[in-house]
Amino acid sequence: MEITLLLVAVNYNAAQETIEFVHSLSKLEKINQARVVIVENSNQNSRDTKLKLNLLRILPELDFIETPENLNYFGSVNYAINQLALNLICFDFFIISNVDILIKDSTFLTKLFSFNNPEVGIIAPTVFSIAQNTDQNPYKRLKFKKSYFYYYRFVYHHIFFTRMHEALADILRPYKKNNIASSCNSEFIYAPHGAFIIILKAYFTAGCTIDYGKLLFCEEIFVSEQCAKKGLNVFYEPALKVLHSEHIATGKLTGDYLRSIKLKTIKHFLKNF
Repeated sequence: MEITLLLVAVNYNAAQETIEFVHSLSKLEKINQARVVIVENSNQNSRDTKLKLNLLRILPELDFIETPENLNYFGSVNYAINQLALNLICFDFFIISNVDILIKDSTFLTKLFSFNNPEVGIIAPTVFSIAQNTDQNPYKRLKFKKSYFYYYRFVYHHIFFTRMHEALADILRPYKKNNIASSCNSEFIYAPHGAFIIILKAYFTAGCTIDYGKLLFCEEIFVSEQCAKKGLNVFYEPALKVLHSEHIATGKLTGDYLRSIKLKTIKHFLKNF
C-alpha cells in the first residue's frame, strides 16, 4: 500500500492524551496509507517508560522518537524527521499535530486524500475547542500588521505588563464572539491554527520549509509566511474536523520562563516579518 500521509505528533508531558490520540487514529479509514510518528519531547525525568509499548499495542507500525532535550514544537518535529531520514516531498500530505487532539470522523483521511488544488500549500481543518465550544479556525483571515508584534514585544518585555495583559484577556474572553456560524464555509485565509496543521506536497516542492529552530509559538505565522512568499494559499476546510482539548503542553509552562520564550519569538518576527 502506497504511503500517502506523514503525520508527526509531539508529546510534552501528556502520555494519556497521546494514547487517546493514537487510539483515535487507529480507527480511521485508510490509516494504513499513513506513516505515524510520535515524538517524545517530555521532560527527561517525567517520561513514561511504558508509553512506546502502549502505543505500539494500538498502532504497531508507529514510529516513536525520543528527543535528547526539549526542542519545542517544530524543533522536535524536525528532529524526528532527521532521525528517520524522511524526505517530505515523498508524501502527498504532511500533518503536524499536538497530542491533545482527537479525530472522531472515521472518514477524515478519505476526505483529505480527495483534496486536490495545486495552488494550496496548507489546509486548515475545523479545530473544535472542547473548552471554548468553538472552531479555532480560521485562526487568522488576514495577515497580522507589524504593530501586532510591537505590541506584544511591549507586553512580554516585563512580567508586570504580561500579567496586566493576561488579566485583561481573562476579563474580555467571555465577550469574544463565538465564530462557529461565521466559519462554516470553505475559504482562503492567512493562517491555520497550530494545533493541527495539514501541509501539502506543493508546500515543499515550492521550496518552503518547517525549519523554525527551537522557537515556540507563532508556528502558524511562520508556515503561512512561507506559503505567501512562494505564491501558495492557505485553505480553510471545515469538512475536515478534529477535536482539541487545548493547552496540554504550553499550559504547563508558566511564569517568567514562558514570558521569555514568547518575547524571543516576537523579536524573531520583528526582525524577519
